[in-house]
Amino acid sequence: MKKLVGLLIVVTLLLTILAGCGNNRTAGKSDVEFLTEQGEWYYFDPLTLENEKMSFKDDFSFYWGCECGEPVGNSDLYELYDYDKDSNELRLYNEYDKSEMMVKVVDYSDYHLMLELDGKIKDFTPYSNYFDFKDDDNLLIEGYNSYAFTKEVTGDCLVVGPSDYDGDIEYKSEDFDTYSMSDDIEFYNYFYKSENDNIDVVYEKMSIADGLEAFESSYAFIWFNKDMEISKVMYHGSLIIH
Repeated sequence: MKKLVGLLIVVTLLLTILAGCGNNRTAGKSDVEFLTEQGEWYYFDPLTLENEKMSFKDDFSFYWGCECGEPVGNSDLYELYDYDKDSNELRLYNEYDKSEMMVKVVDYSDYHLMLELDGKIKDFTPYSNYFDFKDDDNLLIEGYNSYAFTKEVTGDCLVVGPSDYDGDIEYKSEDFDTYSMSDDIEFYNYFYKSENDNIDVVYEKMSIADGLEAFESSYAFIWFNKDMEISKVMYHGSLIIH
């Protein structure tokens, strides 16, 4: 009888170990509420002028593609997701082969989801974004990492917040992030004006002083360097008159 009990224990342990080697999920629903409460997340692609869309469901199904329905790269290989809250990593995978992709969750709040995908930082928001550009001016934001409300300059640091910031809404402190400025930071301004279909654009490099002054309550595309310091800021505004 003791031998039988011992054999059952060994078999149970082996099955547990084998199960851990598969695609079994480790996260619970409460661990991924920061993803599923919003459900869908968007990042404006400057090359296609469409939004990439990520979708995280309660049943741990996953979608990543453009709004037109085409996958981003090989994203159609990944139909499920898991999350390790200790390492802040997402595991994208499927159940029919060993394809998987690890994604670092850099930061998140109710207003954004910043991910590191294949070494590139992309800051997703819970809504689609569209921006006005003339001709190929959209290439000016190629490689950008985030679009955000530029709230405040504090010494050598810059404070950014929700890209749909509304001064009439009360925000929590965790809705804002503070980043150091790089030593070689650059500031640019892009303003698009369309009046009765006549388009006029102003694009200029700004002085550091003017760029920092504009940082107090504006909206901008932001680039980070490898140390997650802000290295470039491009303010964007538009005016459409019919």
